[in-house]
Amino acid sequence: MSTNKILLAAALIAGFAGSAMAADDAADKPADKAAAEKPAAKAKPAKDGMVAEKPCPAPRKKVHKHAPKPVHHAPVHHHHEPKGLTVTLGGELDTQVGYRKQKHTYDTVQPGPGVVPIPANVDKLHKFAIVNDTRIHVKAEGHAHGFKYGGKIVLNSDTSDNKFGWNPYADGSEAGANNKVGFETKVWVRNQWGHLEAGSTTGAYQALRVNAANFARATGGIDGDSQYWWNPLLLNTGATGAGPSVWVPEAFVINPNLPSNYVHGLDANAAKISYFTPSFYGFKLGVSYVPDSEQRGTVSKTQSVFRNRALTPSLTGYKNVWEGGIRYKGQFDKIGIRASLMGNAGDAKDYVSTGATGRVSRDDLMAWEAGLALSYMGFTLAGSYADLDDSGTPKTLADGTTALTGKDDANFWNIGLSYEHHAFGASVNYMESRRAPTVVRNGNIGTLNAIRIADSSNKFSNLSFGVDYKLAPGFMPYAEVSRFSMKEGRSHAGAATLPRYKNSGFVVLAGTKLHF
Repeated sequence: MSTNKILLAAALIAGFAGSAMAADDAADKPADKAAAEKPAAKAKPAKDGMVAEKPCPAPRKKVHKHAPKPVHHAPVHHHHEPKGLTVTLGGELDTQVGYRKQKHTYDTVQPGPGVVPIPANVDKLHKFAIVNDTRIHVKAEGHAHGFKYGGKIVLNSDTSDNKFGWNPYADGSEAGANNKVGFETKVWVRNQWGHLEAGSTTGAYQALRVNAANFARATGGIDGDSQYWWNPLLLNTGATGAGPSVWVPEAFVINPNLPSNYVHGLDANAAKISYFTPSFYGFKLGVSYVPDSEQRGTVSKTQSVFRNRALTPSLTGYKNVWEGGIRYKGQFDKIGIRASLMGNAGDAKDYVSTGATGRVSRDDLMAWEAGLALSYMGFTLAGSYADLDDSGTPKTLADGTTALTGKDDANFWNIGLSYEHHAFGASVNYMESRRAPTVVRNGNIGTLNAIRIADSSNKFSNLSFGVDYKLAPGFMPYAEVSRFSMKEGRSHAGAATLPRYKNSGFVVLAGTKLHF
């Protein structure tokens, strides 16, 4: 081999070796970190009895004297630093088709003050209707310095009065209370010591109580929408049709709630401050203070709410109200248990009758409720008993001096069974209540008569069956049937010869709920 060929071969070998070394150096640089840290390839599995190939060993890294040392970053500790509020917008839209069947006398009555039965062939009410219940929710939440805080605003968004606050009073004291844009407002703070909130909102009773209504499906069963469909006035059905009008929510206990949580007249959303403890071994305590059950909203309302006189002659109108109690929630094997003991206490305000010489004084608020619920394999059996004692019952006639004697207490009980499986839910629940005959308005708000007769109570009952199905996220069709009955204990002014007020029938509801 000639000398030139030898020199050319040596040059080629040297050039190839130099290129290989340069490639090795580039692989060792930190810039190609992913390639440098790539694990060695695993051996391929043997096929058809052949011996698997052994993986090629990973190339050895070269250590250069002047190479930069690897940087070890200290662990990052994430602190909950203060940040801005998170605001969310949502709401609910309940579109409902309803049919009511009640005694024919009540299909010919237009709700309003001083209304008496209208002849059967005039001004009949509809038995069938399509209705909406729509509200917008605005929520804000943030956290800073070890605590969370936020607020909630619920706005009425329908084209008519909302379903809760229908008002029959002629004096206009609460006129329009059910037609305000705002329905609920509150602000809250929370830390490891508990939860504190204030505003025109529901309180500790609504948050912690346990009864059959908690687990009712569709519109809520015995605490659902059927109570807004029957005629809200209970009238004398005598031959002359000239009896006085009585507002149903003040003559009967028509839903399983203590007085501080009545939705008729919006007492449930009276201005209040509430505190809830953290859960401790399943136990949670809560308490709310309500300065006046007729006070809500802005300072303008303080110019029309009186300290010692109720705005309207009903079984509401209290001051210095305390509500609260304790709830237990636990699980034993496959059985879930919830139990609660709740109470109300407060001072009753007097009524004043137009043209009367005195005031109608009432018994103070003192009521309690005990509830229990057991759950197993999708089934829940729940119920409660409540004693309202003589809360809000008149002690005198409108003259302010003639004392009333006889039966003056009230109570209710309820029981229900519900079932839930995946998207399907069903429930049946029943409630029954008794209340002493209380205030009767004889034709208008200006004349008040009240009577209590021993061993005679106004009786109410409601049996409700409901089903629903979560068809899609936020979308739930439902159906509900309720059978109700109400009967007065004695007719007005103690005239035992006059007929008693009574109404009964059923309400059928079907609709869809949209939550967004």
